[in-house]
Amino acid sequence: GYFGSGVSGIPDVNDDGRGDVAIGANNEDPGATPNEAGRAYIFDGSNGALIKTLVSPNEQSSGHFGFSVSGFSDVDGDGLGDVIAGAYGEGPNPFLVGAGSGSLFKSGRNIDISPAILDFGDRAIHSGPSGITTVTVSNTGFGPLAFTGAGIEITGADAGEFAIIGDTGENLLIHDGNRTVDVVFDPSSLGDKSAVLTLTSDDPNEPTAEALLIGTGTDPEIDVTGNPLAFGNQDIDDGATAGMQATIANTGTGGLSFTDSASLTIVISEMWPERVFGFEFANVSSQAVDIGGWVITLYDATSFPSPLTQFTIPASTTVASRGRFVLWEGNTPPGSFPAFNSGIDLNWSSSSTKGGVLLQDDQGNIIDFVTTGDSTLITNPLRISTDEWSGSGIPTLGGLPGNSLSYQRTGNDDTSTNADWIRTTSTFFDINPGLVIPFAGESGVTLTGPDAGEFKIVADSGQNPLSTSAVRTITVTFDPSSIGPKSAALNIASDDTDESTVTITLSGIGTDGNIDVTGGPLAFGSQVIDDGATEGMQVTITNTGTADLSFTGLEVALTGTNPGEFLITADSGENPLAPSATRTVQVAFDPSMLGA
Repeated sequence: GYFGSGVSGIPDVNDDGRGDVAIGANNEDPGATPNEAGRAYIFDGSNGALIKTLVSPNEQSSGHFGFSVSGFSDVDGDGLGDVIAGAYGEGPNPFLVGAGSGSLFKSGRNIDISPAILDFGDRAIHSGPSGITTVTVSNTGFGPLAFTGAGIEITGADAGEFAIIGDTGENLLIHDGNRTVDVVFDPSSLGDKSAVLTLTSDDPNEPTAEALLIGTGTDPEIDVTGNPLAFGNQDIDDGATAGMQATIANTGTGGLSFTDSASLTIVISEMWPERVFGFEFANVSSQAVDIGGWVITLYDATSFPSPLTQFTIPASTTVASRGRFVLWEGNTPPGSFPAFNSGIDLNWSSSSTKGGVLLQDDQGNIIDFVTTGDSTLITNPLRISTDEWSGSGIPTLGGLPGNSLSYQRTGNDDTSTNADWIRTTSTFFDINPGLVIPFAGESGVTLTGPDAGEFKIVADSGQNPLSTSAVRTITVTFDPSSIGPKSAALNIASDDTDESTVTITLSGIGTDGNIDVTGGPLAFGSQVIDDGATEGMQVTITNTGTADLSFTGLEVALTGTNPGEFLITADSGENPLAPSATRTVQVAFDPSMLGA
């Protein structure tokens, strides 16, 4: 690394009244940085502690940043020294490699806010606070940053529509230190809202820093037609009925959002599937959630769809907003309630390193599902619905981390792309700041009730959210497996504040029409071909089933080798034929030639 290739005493950069030291290492290339990119290090002159690691803003392979280092008394007027570091191998473009460059680093205190804009989007009025968005305030300077005056507050025309509900509260941030602030949006009226999260500090260049808060108060209104859906009688041998349609319209203002479950507030937030096995679950909503009776199920690709093991969370277990709980292998839980031991080895079976974790609420609704497999990176953590459980096994979606690393969820879009996960040092009981809102539901439409399996959603236009004046259609069929009356409910859950769940009643009757024919065979014996037709012989058709028996096509017809030698002379003609009713058909024989 050539540590010490450049050494310089520099003026005080961390505001402790003492000079400090800069040391270059122009051949260093730690981690995944370009080869021989170089580094420079600033050390506290009073105790030798590392204050900051400097990285070239134009990092290049063989750039040799840190070959020379030097301090200046004060170039930005903040009363503290500043630092310049040279890189003799860097160039402004690929054609001028080796031209050399120098980079100036201003010391002192420097406040940074991320994100600079918090866009909460649409939020229905009277629906309570939104999910939490976390702002991270960092000191990217060399010296300690102190908050002054009010420190952190919300100001502006619509300040009352937003609220700070969490603050780690550090009043003094050392270099590279962070303070996190949780903000929610709770509109009381319609329309666009804006305010400013204001932070005051002793940063000499930016004493007041701001993050913009924006959101829109809406009032979506659900209107459902097609209730009830009554399918009537359906024979159990005839397959599904034709579809019947329910229509959902948004007659309010702002998008109408649908959610699969009112309990979609908990996500699997961290997985540590090697060495010490554990899984963290986080409440990312703004309200406490009772998870008593919820079920955690572990799978691997070999066991799937059978579980490896299953745990039921004890009754009356409540997780606070931004709280978390952990399923942990070992004798001692990490120390934050609720946490509980599995009592078994959580290692996946020896024939598979692909594992899955499923979280269901006490009604069996799937809240979250994440898998980890053999590849080196998590590639698509997945939230599934019940009709996706078929298949040969869990997809390979992740890999085994190192001894002290885990997979942490940082985002929660429904597709859960790569960007939603990072691989980093395990932080159970410390939710990643990027994990701020619960998953939106996939559809918001569920079938429940004693005979839910007899009905099926076969089509759904699926708009979510549903814009103002737009229409969403859902088509349902009835396919009974047994006779008798059947009932279920089509539940539509949305953020309509005065009608959060609309229920459509589904009904139908499973029947079994059954035909029974008596009177055959009809043996007419001999008949002279010149004597005309014989007297009729009768066949009786009886419906011995529980539903009307319908005749189709030609209904009753003569077929075979000599159908022209026979004729139907009478037919009582009932169609459909009610249960226990009969239909009679008379047939005569009128031969036109000799022989049998």
